[in-house]
Amino acid sequence: MTDEQCFSVYAAKGSYEFIGSDGKQYQATFWTEAWKPSKEDIEAINRGEPIYIQIHSHGLPPISVFTLDENGNSNDAD
Repeated sequence: MTDEQCFSVYAAKGSYEFIGSDGKQYQATFWTEAWKPSKEDIEAINRGEPIYIQIHSHGLPPISVFTLDENGNSNDAD
């Protein structure tokens, strides 16, 4: 996938502390993103089609969420 095929997504960063099974205190980071499906995505979801998510890194990962149309082609979220 090229940079031109990607689009930006806004994410809110949060963190929390927890005690691990080893008794040590750790801090974890999480990200919250909001995704709005396109008309074609909603139609595919209503047909029972799966939602695909691809994750490609360690930190805040680039993620793509998409559905496929009845011919197996990706529905763009334009």
